[in-house]
Amino acid sequence: MALRKLKHPLQMKILYFPERFFMQALAVMELVFLASFLPESSSLSGILTLLPLLVPAVTDFIFSFINGILIEKLPHPSGKLSFWLAFGAIAGGLLLLPVFFVSGNVTAAGVLVLLVLSRFSRSLSEAACLTLPAVLTEDEKERSSLSAVSGAGRAWAFCLLILAGFPFIRGLSTGSVLLPAGFPYICLACALLYIVFSLLLAFSTGKEEKAAASAETADPAVKSGTADGKRPSVKDKVKSIFENGPFIGILAADLAYWTIASLSAGFLLFFFRSLPGYLSSLSLFLAVRASGSALSVFLYPVYMKLFGGIKKRVVTVCLVLFAFWNVIFWFGRWNITVFLIGTALFSLLTGSMHLPFTALYADAASYGKWKTETAAETLVMPLSAMPEKAGRLIVRIVLPAVLAAVHYDPALPAENFTDTFCNSFIMLPAILSLAICVIFAVGYRLDEDKVTQMMSED
Repeated sequence: MALRKLKHPLQMKILYFPERFFMQALAVMELVFLASFLPESSSLSGILTLLPLLVPAVTDFIFSFINGILIEKLPHPSGKLSFWLAFGAIAGGLLLLPVFFVSGNVTAAGVLVLLVLSRFSRSLSEAACLTLPAVLTEDEKERSSLSAVSGAGRAWAFCLLILAGFPFIRGLSTGSVLLPAGFPYICLACALLYIVFSLLLAFSTGKEEKAAASAETADPAVKSGTADGKRPSVKDKVKSIFENGPFIGILAADLAYWTIASLSAGFLLFFFRSLPGYLSSLSLFLAVRASGSALSVFLYPVYMKLFGGIKKRVVTVCLVLFAFWNVIFWFGRWNITVFLIGTALFSLLTGSMHLPFTALYADAASYGKWKTETAAETLVMPLSAMPEKAGRLIVRIVLPAVLAAVHYDPALPAENFTDTFCNSFIMLPAILSLAICVIFAVGYRLDEDKVTQMMSED
């Protein structure tokens, strides 16, 4: 039996990119707003100003566990994935807009309620979007390309916001410490575009779901995803996840990856404070790294061809290169010019390391179905969003702990802490990168040929 493919692959890829792009752009704008403007433009005071910053990470982490269950237990006649993709984006975008337009007396409770409801809705949409590659196609090339498009959308959102978005926002400032004029309208544009492209992707997804349903045979085992023809319960699906070794392996590797990314972001400011002209150096570094990561998406097809189409090899090589550069710089401690040039080069070479992860999760979901005879894609794929949220939570615990351990005092010369923050920003991520390689070697023993064979047998 031929493996199932997308009926409209080009349309799906074209819509997948802007949906991921504006989803990420909206999330970044939300975080910048909460971190920079909300305490100054509202009556929040003291510890309450920290709550809106913690809520997104905490709620996203919790929702990663329950999204798949809700999607599985509350299907919709128009299409299980397409409905939640559209509904979550509309509700999440509209619920977030009042937060951007707050002024005057704003209660912490009101802000938190809007944030939680918006995050909950958007996480449902994200869960449905992440599930698409695992459910709608069994073709390895299509899964890989959808995964790369998803990663590219997020990378380009970061790049364009850093290079053009934030400078433009600063240009809108009227000199007040409050919210710059026009900022809420940029957020409004991001929210509306996110909703529009989510609806378009949902419409295309609905057509793919109908095509997949019409292609199903009359065999009840095929329809239910079990050998005996009975529809598996959520308990059966959860049990199958714990028996899925490759999924546990990729989950652990992904958690280490996002811990690396969050550690780098967390210690970034402290590391650059020890450099001359740190604000300009920091801005240039962010622009260079974001540009390299965005352009690296064009190297991904080259890597796939070079390494025989094996996604695991692409990730491993990028991780080794990333660790190699960090170790070299840690020993060399060159000037900022050399560091920026090296960062530009290695961001370009290693920026592809996370592009295949969505496809790797989809392959792990197929393995679980093959081994346990229980289809659990709607639970496995939403959980792929959990490592990013968990990594951010981990760093929000680690960062204050490190600052307290070294008795960090911003009033003291930054040079007093150069070694500590160099180790935290450069050496620790290098060590974790090599740890991911070990996790991959031990915990994720799947390749494209094995996955294709399993799906053919299934």
